[in-house]
Amino acid sequence: MDMKYCYEQSILGVYEYFKNYGKLPDIPEWNQYAYAKGYLSSISIRYISGTEFNKWCKQVKTKIDKNVEKNKLT
Repeated sequence: MDMKYCYEQSILGVYEYFKNYGKLPDIPEWNQYAYAKGYLSSISIRYISGTEFNKWCKQVKTKIDKNVEKNKLT
């Protein structure tokens, strides 16, 4: 499986997690969720992104929120 694809799916997975649970996951929660859904683990995400997992989650949510807001129909 292509690592870039897995990484992009994990980005969407973090946002999906937030929408389902109303909060960003901590590392144990994410690893359990990721294993069940086929996403990358927190360690893999940290390695690929070069950013601590919790900080990465916040960046992902901010970026997706901005894109959603920009694409809303008024």
